[in-house]
Amino acid sequence: MASLPVQYTEKTGSDATAYLKFGEALVATRVDPEQIGRFKQGDTINIAFPQGKVHVFDAQSGRRM
Repeated sequence: MASLPVQYTEKTGSDATAYLKFGEALVATRVDPEQIGRFKQGDTINIAFPQGKVHVFDAQSGRRM
């Protein structure tokens, strides 16, 4: 489990994403669209990284690692 600060959020159609700061990286995580309004820049979210559910991509090529 990690506590990560919210950088920004985005709602697109029926999807919602919170972008969290993880060291020098930005982590995109799905959020319940009905709950996205609760999160503001600087808030801290506790998140877990379930094995088999994490997808990592190369920043330059966009290819999955």
